[in-house]
Amino acid sequence: MPRNISTNALLAANKKAINSLGLYRSIIENETISIDEKIEIRELSHTVFKKSFNFLQLKNPFTYFRICTLGGDFTEQQQINFMIR
Repeated sequence: MPRNISTNALLAANKKAINSLGLYRSIIENETISIDEKIEIRELSHTVFKKSFNFLQLKNPFTYFRICTLGGDFTEQQQINFMIR
């Protein structure tokens, strides 16, 4: 697990009303971790914040798209298709 992040730590953070949008944005913007680590953190975050993540599609579609497509190489048309589905 990257950087000693555990499910228990995320659960504890959830109880303290963590900013899930900020969490997902930081996954995208962090330049010190690899794509594989970002994907692992994303999946771990989904175990705690899946409901908040689903709401992100309405609240911030760009961040939602970038999190969903982490590690993928998509054409501009594929990106448009994803955003309108």
